[in-house]
Amino acid sequence: MKFHAPNDVVVKSDGTIWFTDPDYSSPGTTLVPKSVYRYTPSPVSLTAMVTTFDEPNGLCFSPDESKLYIGDSGTNHKIRVYTVASDNSLDAGTDFKVFATGAPDGIRCDRDGRIFSSADDGVRVFLPDGTHIGTILTPVAHTVTNLCFGGADGKTLFITAQDSLFSVHLNTLGTGVASGNPLPASGGGGGGGGGGCGLLGFEAALVLIVRRLRRAASRPASR
Repeated sequence: MKFHAPNDVVVKSDGTIWFTDPDYSSPGTTLVPKSVYRYTPSPVSLTAMVTTFDEPNGLCFSPDESKLYIGDSGTNHKIRVYTVASDNSLDAGTDFKVFATGAPDGIRCDRDGRIFSSADDGVRVFLPDGTHIGTILTPVAHTVTNLCFGGADGKTLFITAQDSLFSVHLNTLGTGVASGNPLPASGGGGGGGGGGCGLLGFEAALVLIVRRLRRAASRPASR
């Protein structure tokens, strides 16, 4: 059976790919439950991890990848948090934050574990205990749909909102390799991959390509 329409995705530091599959664009076209999936590349497997959401949407890992936050933007309008075991199984989960207005869509974590969630009025910021500490407001009629950390230092928050793209520079790093926050040498807690969309990965690849080209050009021609 086909998916509905995979919506949001994060990559854990162990290479597993986690994504949500709501049915906004194809309601009632498949019998597959609206689920949160985990794809394991080796050995290949696909597992429905959560099947109880009305419309599973944004998701992100905590910096140490011990928690998985998932937004439900259907009738429930809430973020739930799950404990991630060493074998990538999840516990039953608990409600992290219920939205009185608006609904969570894309969500991200910063290096200190704060959760940044899209909402109708902007980006709402929560402490790991669920305390709402502030909102990055967007102009009226610009409901935020997604967000990610990026930029040269991993501290710029990019925000998609209807027909516009906004950015704001913050004093905190986003989690994930691509947001200027590479994995430590020990290989521990990477922060859940999808927390960043920065340029450092592209820049590093470009530097590597240029070095290889220069090295090849400097070699004497074979006879």
